Amino acid sequence: MRKFRVWCEMNNAWARPKCLIDQDGRLFQYRKGDLEPLNPKNHHVQFFTGLLDKSDKEVYVGDIVSDGFHSLPITVNDFHGYRFMWGKDQLYKSIGIDGEIIGNIFEQPGLLKETKYDS
Repeated sequence: MRKFRVWCEMNNAWARPKCLIDQDGRLFQYRKGDLEPLNPKNHHVQFFTGLLDKSDKEVYVGDIVSDGFHSLPITVNDFHGYRFMWGKDQLYKSIGIDGEIIGNIFEQPGLLKETKYDS
């Protein structure tokens, strides 16, 4: 089972209590002994990357990680058994993070700054 969290746009908060994704990719939330479907248009799934930041905090897709110079949103792609992390469409780090989570794209979108990269 893959670990994930769900951001609810309507409540501007993380969906609680537990959510689950069925085998067809539909999202549900367990409430009061029942499963309620969640609308994928206003509920955003962020998967755990399997990586930890320098403070041993779990890094999820959509987290904003700072290396002291840049603040980058994280996406993760697996390719032939290797894990590559991307920030702002540029290769940022692979296999491990030297940076620190400073927020995420939903709760602190203002942390993102326009960054220019040398080619």
